[in-house]
Amino acid sequence: MKANKLLIILVLIAGILGSSCSKKKKGDIVPDDMDINLSDAISIPDLEKKGFIYEDTIVSGRDLYQKLRTLIFYGDHAGAIMNQYLSILDQYEITGPTIFSFINDQDGKTKNVVVTDHADFFNETWDYFMFVTDGFDEGALALYWNMNPRKAIAIFRPKALNSNSIFLRNAWVWIEYNESDPFFDRTTLVQITGMDTTSANYMSKLKLFIGQKGDIAHIYGNSIHPTAYLVDPEHTDGRSWAFKAKNNMKLDIAVAKCALPTTKMTLDEMPNLWNMYSMDKVLRAEIEAVYTEATPTQVDYYVNNAIGLAYFIGPAGFVSNNLVVPEDPGFTNDLLNLTGLEPWTPIDVYNMIISF
Repeated sequence: MKANKLLIILVLIAGILGSSCSKKKKGDIVPDDMDINLSDAISIPDLEKKGFIYEDTIVSGRDLYQKLRTLIFYGDHAGAIMNQYLSILDQYEITGPTIFSFINDQDGKTKNVVVTDHADFFNETWDYFMFVTDGFDEGALALYWNMNPRKAIAIFRPKALNSNSIFLRNAWVWIEYNESDPFFDRTTLVQITGMDTTSANYMSKLKLFIGQKGDIAHIYGNSIHPTAYLVDPEHTDGRSWAFKAKNNMKLDIAVAKCALPTTKMTLDEMPNLWNMYSMDKVLRAEIEAVYTEATPTQVDYYVNNAIGLAYFIGPAGFVSNNLVVPEDPGFTNDLLNLTGLEPWTPIDVYNMIISF
């Protein structure tokens, strides 16, 4: 089920970290897991499709829902990168405060590690703090964590971990991991800023929550595309992809719903999110603005599969939407219920800043 995804993930991780791993040693204090690995149904690496615009075509609802899986993959994969780096540090048997250096095999540069105890950060006192630098001047990773219950905050920069990295090279990544949530077995909150700006429709920021309860992942978030449009090049203020979803990771199925407000939507406008800015209404408005002579039937062809919930199965992803629920028995009423999963206000994500 996950073979293709795992192969690409391993290639990307190798490009960022490129070092050997080992099993966790007895007494090690460094956390070894800060990731909730979503299944292919809702998270797939298609890194050429993180923007909105399809050249010389009219984008459809199906296209947009498939693109959502790539946007979610960025946050999902950030956790996998962090896990791999933790496994590299694990070989040094960190059992308490320490200072040491190691060489990253991929870029041949020295990384310096300092571990202390009882650090204050983010209005909380943590059991331990680790700071990793590339050489002696460029910060690569700041990690705060508690032992019991397991909880951690990691801030890292891929290009400082490996100067040859490509994936999220210039980004800042923030990951919060928590096993003490009263509802979920474990949660992650991923925030990414400073993303690629290589095209007019780039994604600049992403904020993603994943809460796991049993085999089900509850997901919501926003991506920010400052100059994006769907069909109409006259559209201004970009688009924020606001989404909520559930993923049965064991069965590799998922459901999702999207809205496409502007990047500057404020809290006062949020009541309009799922109505005025629903994916189908935004798509219809942009198509009609450009193709003024198109008939309602012609527009419906592209818009109909953007209405309501979308349903995803395995690596193929989108299979249907709205009232056409797949016959797969895994699509229970509980899985289809997205109550309580609400993305953030776009302007807050737009203004998000991450630093050490």
